Amino acid sequence: MEALEQFLSGDEESQFSVTTAKLETLMQLLCDEVETERVLLRRNQAELTELEADTLKRSSERESFVSRMAQTINLRELLEEEAETKRQLDRILQELEILHKGSDTGSSEAAAEDILEKLEVNTDNAIASLTEKETHLLQQKEQLLKLMETTQKALAECKLKEQKAQEKLCEAVQGSSKCSQQREADRLLDTCIKEMGLLHILSNKKK
Repeated sequence: MEALEQFLSGDEESQFSVTTAKLETLMQLLCDEVETERVLLRRNQAELTELEADTLKRSSERESFVSRMAQTINLRELLEEEAETKRQLDRILQELEILHKGSDTGSSEAAAEDILEKLEVNTDNAIASLTEKETHLLQQKEQLLKLMETTQKALAECKLKEQKAQEKLCEAVQGSSKCSQQREADRLLDTCIKEMGLLHILSNKKK
């Protein structure tokens, strides 16, 4: 390429006085340079295609994480169920207090025992239900925390890979720009050779 640049930078007299062998050498250098740039361009295009596919893959992974988060157990509903169970327990305790007050005022002892027994059963059931729901809630909370931690790590890795992909993409774009500039220089050289009639000289020489 340096020889081509020296040839182009010379004056017209030196350009017309160049030998046919020298011109053939310059033409071969030009062809080799063009082929090299074509190989580089194809490689850059392949890298761009790979980067685009990788970017789509990362985007799909992010969507998958969002979907998994949306499918986790709704903690708000569990908390509302727990609150409702507590309210039922409070009502049972209030009924117990009313029962004791009624006993103090001379209510039927048998009726009081029946009500008390019923309330005790309801209380035991409510406590058991509350305990079960609380255990289930804690398990779901632990699973959700683990899932969030895993998701955050995966998203961080995804972001890092995407950043590297963007850097490679920029490098590939810069390489493609360089190829375009080189092709423009080659085009100008070809135009110059045609204008000087050197291609015609070469053709006659080969004949």
